[in-house]
Amino acid sequence: MAADRPGHPLTLAALQERFAVALAQADRRAPALETIRGDADRAGRRFDLYRANLRGVWEKALAAAYPVIRRYVGEDFFYAMSGVYGSRFPSRSGDLNRFGIDLPAFLEQFHGAAAYPWLPDLARLEWAVHLSHYAADAEPLAAAAVAALSAAELDRLTVSLHPACALVSFRWDVAALWQWHQEPEPGPWTEDIERPVAALVWRPRWQVQVRPLGAAESAGLAGVLAGQSLGEALDAALGADAGADIAALFARWLTDGVLTERRRG
Repeated sequence: MAADRPGHPLTLAALQERFAVALAQADRRAPALETIRGDADRAGRRFDLYRANLRGVWEKALAAAYPVIRRYVGEDFFYAMSGVYGSRFPSRSGDLNRFGIDLPAFLEQFHGAAAYPWLPDLARLEWAVHLSHYAADAEPLAAAAVAALSAAELDRLTVSLHPACALVSFRWDVAALWQWHQEPEPGPWTEDIERPVAALVWRPRWQVQVRPLGAAESAGLAGVLAGQSLGEALDAALGADAGADIAALFARWLTDGVLTERRRG
């Protein structure tokens, strides 16, 4: 067993912790290698191979969750950023799909992203898209079931957002930026996105979509999210925009499958 100092051998757990910390933090490489017996050069090469593999895993995990950011900033920037992120926010889950959960907060402080002030908002949107992709499925509220209800029953109906849906809002219009990047070969981006936006993230037919929302739809879905009855949510939508076509709005929710009936008890 390796020793931390003469007469005080390190436990296996301590050795593993030192090795793991050194993988994430380059400045801890030398102390970790000092605990390894045998040829130092050989141990160093093997350690660097482990570290390179870990960096590759970090980049792939983040790229899976944040493809638009990777495409926008470029592979070199994204690789460097993923290394810094991984060292500061090591994985806390056995599921690598959860590895990128802290990237929006990281980008708020990352000096390398200072030229892109909207990047944290874009990361929040991409994380919502990522969660939508892996969210559980549920039976959406069906038009046939609605048609069987009386006006009073429909007004009192309690609904929820589908598990794959999210209502999100941002200071920057990153919904437009995300949609632009869905094109196979988007041209140069020239639009000013310094304006607030509310958007719906949802998953029709297993393909996640993002839709910017008007005031009425945003208020109505916020009411649903807050636990209001369908009638109350639609009243909130009408209160936000007196000219809104509430019937058409509700029909769109049914068509898109964004609502599920809330089960009592």
